[in-house]
Amino acid sequence: MNLLTTLQSTGLTEKQAKVYLAALELGPASILKIAQKSGIKRPTCYVLLEELTRRNLVSPTNPQKSRYTAADPSTLMFHVEQQRQNLQAILPDLQAKNFHTQGRPAIQVYTRRQGWDALAQLHIRNSHMHRFYANISHNTPKQDDITKTLLISTQSQHAHNIRAIFVGKTPPTTLTTGIPRLQWKTVSAENNNPATLIIIDNAVIYPTIADSWDKSSWLVLQSTSIQSAQVSMFEALWAQTAEPTSPSKPQPRTPNRPKPSPKGPAGLTKLPGFMRK
Repeated sequence: MNLLTTLQSTGLTEKQAKVYLAALELGPASILKIAQKSGIKRPTCYVLLEELTRRNLVSPTNPQKSRYTAADPSTLMFHVEQQRQNLQAILPDLQAKNFHTQGRPAIQVYTRRQGWDALAQLHIRNSHMHRFYANISHNTPKQDDITKTLLISTQSQHAHNIRAIFVGKTPPTTLTTGIPRLQWKTVSAENNNPATLIIIDNAVIYPTIADSWDKSSWLVLQSTSIQSAQVSMFEALWAQTAEPTSPSKPQPRTPNRPKPSPKGPAGLTKLPGFMRK
């Protein structure tokens, strides 16, 4: 991990991060040594040290402010948490100004495996109920593999419940086994939507599943009204289809039992003809 880049993600500029790292490595040191270590000119380094002092990330060690020492790195965590709290406080105001929350859908496109992983982190990890509608009528084995990866990763974030409706044919056991808390049903391709989609709490994902990850893509549509409509249609189809199915398990075989012999009047076994004399 690049320390300089990570420090900048906490709110420091590149030069501030360089000066802080130099002071951290040197311990109590003069402005000249910190400037030389960081590769920044001395007058600029002095200004940066003053800025870092106001953020409690460095402090002078003498009244003349000619020597400085860096604060413990854990101080950075305080600043990050403070930034998070400040953002949380203004989040409602930001949402009110958000173009996409004013009835307009937001559309994002992700490609390849890296795109799916990023999508899962951004949109799926905090969703609670996932609905998976997949047209597998013409799937190749590779497309089944990718589809199963999508099913697994939509659940693996927080062990979510998944309802899946497979269109066109009964899914192969390799597609449905090994996924806990998965319920699935099948419907015929006739009169049903040929598309594949994943419905999560706040969006609808439209996958294009090809024979390889490099050719696959995912369109994410964030719209409360569209998501709600898709949920209603999914649940209606789910309700009118056969009972939920879990990955098939071998059923115990009932042993063959010999047929009981015919009984006589007092419950005695009837004797063969030649023994009745």
